[in-house]
Amino acid sequence: MFALPTYAQIVSQFTWDSNPVTQALIGPNASSVGSSAISSPGGTAGTNGLNPGSPTFDLAGIDISIDYQRQESTADFFTRGAYFNLSAGSFFSVSYRIKNGSGGFTTVNSGNVYAIPNDNIYRRYRFIYLPESGRGTLMVDDVELWSFDGPDNRYLYWEGAGDVMIGRSMDASGANTPTIVISPCISAV
Repeated sequence: MFALPTYAQIVSQFTWDSNPVTQALIGPNASSVGSSAISSPGGTAGTNGLNPGSPTFDLAGIDISIDYQRQESTADFFTRGAYFNLSAGSFFSVSYRIKNGSGGFTTVNSGNVYAIPNDNIYRRYRFIYLPESGRGTLMVDDVELWSFDGPDNRYLYWEGAGDVMIGRSMDASGANTPTIVISPCISAV
C-alpha cells in the first residue's frame, strides 16, 4: 500500500459521457479499450458510464481491488445487475451469486462489513472469490474483515446478469476531487 501525497495531481481523468471512451477529460487519452466498450446512459445524475458491452465477462472467480476515498453516502464500486454488487457507500459490502450445482444459484450477502470513514484517506478495498475453494473474502488495506466458505468448485453465476457498471452513484457529493485514485483492478481467478 502507498499513501497519496497531499500535493498529488490528477494525471488523467475520464468522464465516459461520450464515445470514444478513450478520450480523456484531463491529461493523456487511453491508448486502447476493449473492442466492445462504449459509453452508456445510467450513471449518476443522468450521466453516462463505461459499459464493457460484452457478455464475455462471465468469470468463474474474480479479484477486484480499488483505492477509494469516501465522499458520498451511496456508491457502488462494481455492479452487474442483481447478480453482483461490491458496494462502497457508507459501508463496504458484497452480494454475489454462485452456481448451486443444480442449474440455479445461491446468493451470498456479506451484510455491512465495514463502516467506510469519510476522512479524506484512500484505502484499498478488495474482494476475492476463488471458485476452487468456494471462498469469498472482503479486505480493507489487506486486512480480512469478512469471508464466506461455500462449496468447492462452484463458479460465479452470471447467466443473464447484464452489463457491468463501475462507480455507479459515485459523485463525490459535488466536490471537485477524485474518489478512486487507482483504476479498478479486476482479475479472473
